[in-house]
Amino acid sequence: MPVSRFNIRLKLILLLSLLVLSIIFISTFVSYFRDHQNLQAEIQKYGTAVTETFTQMAATYIFEMDFVTVLENAERLIDSSDVQSVTIIDGNGRVWISTQKNELNAAAIRSFWEETAGHGGLTHRKIQKDGEEILEFVNPVTVLGKVSHLVIIEISLKSMRTQLSARIQNILVLSFVLTGIAVILAIVFSRLLTDPIKKLVSGTNEIAQGHWDYRIKVGSRDEIGELSKSFNLMADNLQEELSKRKRAQEALQHHRDQLEVLVTERTAKLEKANQEMAQEIKDRKQAQKALRESEEKLARAEKMNALGLLAGGVAHDLNNVLSGIVSYPDLLLRDLPTDSPFRKPITTMQASGLRAAAIVQDLLTVARGVATAKMPIQLNDILKEYLDSPEFEKHAMYHPATTIYTEIDPDLLNIIGSGVHIRKALMNLVSNALEAIEGRGHVTIATMNCTVDRPIRGYDDVAIGDYAVLSVSDNGPGISATDLQRIFEPFYTKKIMGRSGTGLGLAVVWNVVQDHKGYIDIDSGEHGTTFKLYFPGTREKRARNRQTVNVDDCLGNGETILVVDDVDNQREISCEMLDSLGYKTRAQASGEEAVEYLKEHSVDLILLDMIMDPGINGRETYERIVKLHPNQKAIIFSGFAETDEVRAAQKLGAGQFLKKPVILEKLAVAVKEELAK
Repeated sequence: MPVSRFNIRLKLILLLSLLVLSIIFISTFVSYFRDHQNLQAEIQKYGTAVTETFTQMAATYIFEMDFVTVLENAERLIDSSDVQSVTIIDGNGRVWISTQKNELNAAAIRSFWEETAGHGGLTHRKIQKDGEEILEFVNPVTVLGKVSHLVIIEISLKSMRTQLSARIQNILVLSFVLTGIAVILAIVFSRLLTDPIKKLVSGTNEIAQGHWDYRIKVGSRDEIGELSKSFNLMADNLQEELSKRKRAQEALQHHRDQLEVLVTERTAKLEKANQEMAQEIKDRKQAQKALRESEEKLARAEKMNALGLLAGGVAHDLNNVLSGIVSYPDLLLRDLPTDSPFRKPITTMQASGLRAAAIVQDLLTVARGVATAKMPIQLNDILKEYLDSPEFEKHAMYHPATTIYTEIDPDLLNIIGSGVHIRKALMNLVSNALEAIEGRGHVTIATMNCTVDRPIRGYDDVAIGDYAVLSVSDNGPGISATDLQRIFEPFYTKKIMGRSGTGLGLAVVWNVVQDHKGYIDIDSGEHGTTFKLYFPGTREKRARNRQTVNVDDCLGNGETILVVDDVDNQREISCEMLDSLGYKTRAQASGEEAVEYLKEHSVDLILLDMIMDPGINGRETYERIVKLHPNQKAIIFSGFAETDEVRAAQKLGAGQFLKKPVILEKLAVAVKEELAK
């Protein structure tokens, strides 16, 4: 083999090998750093997404102190990903949950987060742990702009190193293969390349420039000639192949475009289906949860309504019995001289009747049937009145070791309600708070305004709106979970019956709040109990207190009054009271009898009972009467609430509404005012 040809071959081999090795080295270097950066960016992006998603999931359970659910989710996350550990620390630097066995330096993590993230941003850093490179993510959980917890997730970079090593190995293997191929090709081509190769090079250049019609002129029949023929044939085939390939590429590109459109459409449909399924699952879970809560509230409401119905029936019968005890003393005292020895026992009898009537009032409140009008009132006035009352002094005397504090909001909203019933609810709450304290302690009574811009989930779900809140707190041992479900039931009590309570106190509180369309929230634990009563606020101004009147200033002038009541002693008591006031009375035992009487007679005023059994009620009775005597004056009285039937009778022309048992002063004023209309 000539030396010159050997040198050319060697140069070609070395040049081609060096070129291939250079390309491989540069490609390897660029690929390594590009893959390193891409993998690290992907891991950071993945870690950020995992940390934010886990923080959003865990926030709800953190506020509910459900660390078990959070820990289970953290362990599932570790099992299904490169996450190595999950830790949550509170605002004081204490570990709330952690999947790490080693002790965590919470202070160092908080310091790092404060230095890098400031007020509430997610951040990360790279650390060495047990000889392994770790990427640590820190994300805060905020409440009202304040960080309450930090979520810390550590992701191992071991998988990234493994992937990089695998890629480097693949590149090295490919490098050796390409180098070998390059050497082989250099040897093969060096053998074929001779001086006449210039023609082939020239032809190749023409073809490379797109001159597909160019052909090499065949000048001999030797190997070079055959090579030239082969080159021409190759050019022909290449031209035909390129035409076919161009057509194939055009067809392939068309199919690719159609495939991309189809894949995009299918992907969009699949994503939409997944989103709809996820939303359906979420909606179903929320619906099931709401259904369970509604069933619990419905069961509790049905129980309270059933017990209230029982209490209302008992109270209605007691009201009829108490009318004589409460009303007759007024008549007797008017006729007795001031020095009569019978005045004191009669006064005592009347006071006992009034106390019994107060118990009946509680029963009627439980039944939500108490007949009390509502008007704009101020909770602060009720609180001050109660603090100056004998009942409060009595409670304070029985509990000298307990200190009572008050926190009054001077700008408190007014509410529409009954001051008597809210005062009773306040008295019962304070009494329970005092008795809950064992030994020394304190009770705090507070009023405040509260604007609810989204529903509060508590014992009751407080709706959106403006509220005046009455709060009673104690530092007693708290209420057990079992008792908390039953404390508002009538007659359910832990006190000694007959000595410290009747079992109606919290039942009265419950029904007073319900009657005022308010809400109750309870917070009870080992550090004490807080009852919060939410009453809807109003901008209406308070009505002025009514002045006490003298009965002698409300005497009649012989006007005729018809008393309609189905209870004998009620008719008798009402007639005697009206007779003592200077009126002429007539009495009928039913609505039907009253209508028949008025067909032949007329009266100045009717005192009409609303509930009469059997027979027609007060509303239907008055409706028939006004057909006989238009503009007939009437007063409605009952032991139950101002129902729709009462309001219907008043729309027909009936006047005031009085509750039983009726005392002489209220009856005198009501009759005088109604006759004066």
